[in-house]
Amino acid sequence: TIIGVYLFDGKCPYYILCDDGSGLKAPKDTDIFIQKIHEQFVFVAILGLDGKPFNQIPDLPAKDPAVELRQEALFKESPPEEDCPICNIRFPMKNETCTLACCGKSMCIGCMVQNRDSCLFCEEDLQQFNSDTEGIISRLLDRILHSSDDQDKIQALNMLASSYDTGESDLTQDSKMAHQLWMEAVELGGSKDAHYNLSQSYSEYHKERGVEKDDKKELYHLEEAAMLGDAAARCKL
Repeated sequence: TIIGVYLFDGKCPYYILCDDGSGLKAPKDTDIFIQKIHEQFVFVAILGLDGKPFNQIPDLPAKDPAVELRQEALFKESPPEEDCPICNIRFPMKNETCTLACCGKSMCIGCMVQNRDSCLFCEEDLQQFNSDTEGIISRLLDRILHSSDDQDKIQALNMLASSYDTGESDLTQDSKMAHQLWMEAVELGGSKDAHYNLSQSYSEYHKERGVEKDDKKELYHLEEAAMLGDAAARCKL
């Protein structure tokens, strides 16, 4: 804790004079600065700019209940990952989890490697299905248009958006189309993957690909992904 002298002109903070003689100039009309003063400094004297005592300590800015609730949700313990439905072991990081385009089910990479010939959920021939790029896109579109499960639609939108973003499955690379699909996924209710990918779409990287950079939206969707338990989003924050 720094013990110092707080000079106050009656309206806004101006200088903090620390016990070592150093001074910290404060921007005027800055509520955040006032809050930091309250948190970090012990006041031994409060003076006006004329050097005379000033007895009133400025009030802390009122806290926004909505902001407090969001921060509480953001910093609470992350929800646990699901278990792989095949081996019943907790899912690892998302880059070690495989989501199947044929039916939208997920399994860990280990189970996928051991069962690469056919889907254990819908019995699709994976060797044939994965070699048919048009069939993959058609299946994703079918899930988006006709599935009665919003989470299945969200997952299919996210997978199709990722294909457009990278140019996979013989699609022409189109970051704007990917961005639009991720927005549709989020509007349906979103998932941690959709929010994370949309946050990255607003970043500097996609600015070079024709998507307008937006720091506030990037942060918002990164926080949404973190609240849903996305480890990469929490790490970035």
